[in-house]
Amino acid sequence: MKRTLSWTVTLVMLLATATVWAFGAVGSTEEPAAGQTVYIAGNPDLYPIEYYDSEMKSYQGMLPELYAALSEETGIEFTYIRAGKKNQQSRMAKNKQVEIVSAHVKGQVEDLVRQTELLSFEKDGEKIRICVGFTSIADETVVALVEKRLNAVSDGELLQLSMGACARYRPAEQKIWLYAVTALLAIAVALMAMALFRNREKDRKNQSEKLVDPLTGIGNQEDFQRNYTFCINTATFSLYYIAYVAIEIEKIKTYLGTAEAERIQKYAANVLTSTGSDSDFAARIGDGTFALAFQAPSRAQAEERMTEWMRQLNGLEDEALREYRVMFVAGVFPMDSANLPMESALLNARHGYDYAVKYKRTFAFADAKMINSETVKARLQRKLRDAIKNNEFKMYLQFIVDARTGEIRGAEALSHWQNPEEGMLSAGRYIESMLSAGIVDQLDLFIFEEVCKQLERWAFTDKSQLWISCNFTRMTISQTGFVAQVEDIAGRYSFDRSRLVMELTEDSLTDDQAVAYQNVMTCKNNGFQIALDDLGSGYSSFIDLCEYPVDLIKIDRHIVAKSVTPRETLCWKPWRSLLTIWGSRYWEKAWRRRWKTPTSGRLAAT
Repeated sequence: MKRTLSWTVTLVMLLATATVWAFGAVGSTEEPAAGQTVYIAGNPDLYPIEYYDSEMKSYQGMLPELYAALSEETGIEFTYIRAGKKNQQSRMAKNKQVEIVSAHVKGQVEDLVRQTELLSFEKDGEKIRICVGFTSIADETVVALVEKRLNAVSDGELLQLSMGACARYRPAEQKIWLYAVTALLAIAVALMAMALFRNREKDRKNQSEKLVDPLTGIGNQEDFQRNYTFCINTATFSLYYIAYVAIEIEKIKTYLGTAEAERIQKYAANVLTSTGSDSDFAARIGDGTFALAFQAPSRAQAEERMTEWMRQLNGLEDEALREYRVMFVAGVFPMDSANLPMESALLNARHGYDYAVKYKRTFAFADAKMINSETVKARLQRKLRDAIKNNEFKMYLQFIVDARTGEIRGAEALSHWQNPEEGMLSAGRYIESMLSAGIVDQLDLFIFEEVCKQLERWAFTDKSQLWISCNFTRMTISQTGFVAQVEDIAGRYSFDRSRLVMELTEDSLTDDQAVAYQNVMTCKNNGFQIALDDLGSGYSSFIDLCEYPVDLIKIDRHIVAKSVTPRETLCWKPWRSLLTIWGSRYWEKAWRRRWKTPTSGRLAAT
């Protein structure tokens, strides 16, 4: 049995080594008692574990008590032989006079076939191990019984036995030592009590500080979890609503500075904690993000409370905030029994927040339909991540044909998902989910590499004059490492870079326009052509013509399709002029021929 004494037990033992005290007893005799007898070689000098009491002429201490208890349990007589102040353990073990060599420091007694460690402690920087050993004449049954009893001794029992020595009678001549040691023990206990009190106060203070958000002074996420667990349970959940409140803090830091961002968050913390009732609690759980739990007897009253909170949160008289259209938005989840864990409740409130952001609302309640929709979306996003890993996306080419001659001029690369369950899916079924999941860049770069491979295959054939365009969302274009990734991929293949057209698709998720512009300029300087997709619809606009080095403009097909009357044809002329101004001669000539995409022009890349 291996056991390291706690510092309390060690202190008691060190203080007690100055004297010998009366303790429990196992008889010592020259003759064996009736019945089975096990002979023990004791240690006269290892107080309080084991020692020889000259007044009582017997061994005392922890181990004699344990042997006595074991004797009562089993009927085996444990007898110390050669009792006296001289330690004879080594000699008796060597002469095979005993079965058990009782308490001894490990390594000081030889001729033992087996040892069980009772306890260990530090002394003068050295680890002392106290063992009980068995000689070769020991019966295996006895060995097993003793080891089992020793292994059953707990630290608490050891401490109790040690402290018990302090309360036992000692001979009169040793009472001075008793008083001295008792005084030392009393002082030690008092010091330990004071230390424990100070540590508890310190721990309480540290724990309290861990629950406070250092910026705003209100609770943090750990504090919200603690309050949530205490207040919301199976009996009270129906009274509560959980709100996820956030503001675009990074946008504020970028345009207004860190100090302003901190001021706004402190203001929000004050609003959320000073205008509620005693049953409400709020916390700052992230940068620009707060969690709020509040009670309301009905959905209508919950809406009233949220309306007032949002009015105050967005009531800052700040022209800059209005200029950059930055405001607090919230999602609210009415608690139900199926979503009692805090993580689940906050996630559902976050779904309401996302909905409010998407549809430009101040706040939105997360109902069952919305939560189910978000669950389906999350499941689809997981499948899309797996699809990327499993190479389930394929590139298809949609050829661009001259409407007058029928000659193929180039092609647009499209992605399709070979879904194992639903078959071939077009991009419209999954692009939105990939944008939401932030993984669309992986698909963009995969298709880009497939285009590079195809152009290399065509490089020395009769198709060498064909070009291929591939889409890049502005989310992908806005990444700082975009150019390095493009160059790494393109550098693996040999082809004319002017045959590859990089299309900027319409989406509103431009994270950093400065980075996007620099990336597009670098790609243009590296030989790639740049196209602006679907000008005149969605987010593509005339400002993009000014910002990006465009080689090709793809006009939304609805504009071209409607150019069938004199008025519409007249409207078409400015677009043709723009093509002449902004497009290269090659692309302007091609577009003047009004390329169109026949339905039969979509073929798998080969």
